[in-house]
Amino acid sequence: MRLTKTTWVKVALIILLCLAVLGALTGGCASVGRLWGGFGGAGSCARGSGESLAPGGGTFTAADIDSLDVDWAAGSVTIEVVGDGADVTLAETYVGPGRQPQTVAYVDGRTLVVDYGVTGGFMFGCAAGHKELVIQVPASLAERLDLVSLSAASGDYALSGIRCDRLLLEQASGRTTASDVTAREMDVELASGAMVLGVSVSERAEFDIASGNVEARLGGEVPHDVTASLASGDLRLLVPDGTGFTAQVDKVSGSFESAFPCTTDGNLSISGDGGPMHVWVTMTSGHMVIGKA
Repeated sequence: MRLTKTTWVKVALIILLCLAVLGALTGGCASVGRLWGGFGGAGSCARGSGESLAPGGGTFTAADIDSLDVDWAAGSVTIEVVGDGADVTLAETYVGPGRQPQTVAYVDGRTLVVDYGVTGGFMFGCAAGHKELVIQVPASLAERLDLVSLSAASGDYALSGIRCDRLLLEQASGRTTASDVTAREMDVELASGAMVLGVSVSERAEFDIASGNVEARLGGEVPHDVTASLASGDLRLLVPDGTGFTAQVDKVSGSFESAFPCTTDGNLSISGDGGPMHVWVTMTSGHMVIGKA
């Protein structure tokens, strides 16, 4: 199992979120701030040097943007496509008591970076609330995005109508849903929680799951290469009826199932003519199913 450093940072952040709430209730803000400072260093945890978003949101010129990179701590993010326009619009709402952390948003090169805005001195200013963000992308940009990256610590996340070269989804906890999304490549990292993905991936899909559940409904094209690494949890890979595939499954424990007739040869399961989809699975425990979409 090889969750990235970023994902483990998100797991630690969930623990810190709980401590922040406790600190707000008990007045222990200083101790929480010291703990976060020791973990993440002094100053803002926002990546790069950007500008704080005005309370309520802001706009960015779509012509200046090729990619979208969102890093969110708690609450919700919705990425949706709207009628054609000149700007990407960010609208946020703060829910709960305490001081609202300032969202940091800026264009780095041609990437719109959006960061929750955690500060090192006071964990969310000892706020016990969360932020709800809606990102509206004009159709002309949604059809030509290079990278769409969503990194989530906790909460509810949704994206729809996106066409991109690469889709990267990282989640420590909570729930992520995707619908009508097309990508050439997709990378999914899940520490816990659930993902329900309605996607079309033409070349490569990779799943790295520590725990939790992922359902990936692959419509239209199916990827040529699928790699799945499970420490625990469940992966349901749903593909169109009649899809041929070859699956190589190396497992310590757990189970692998297919809704399609297969011939087996050792750790190989072959359905149809063995293509166009090739699946490599490494499993410590858990459950994986290749089913019908």
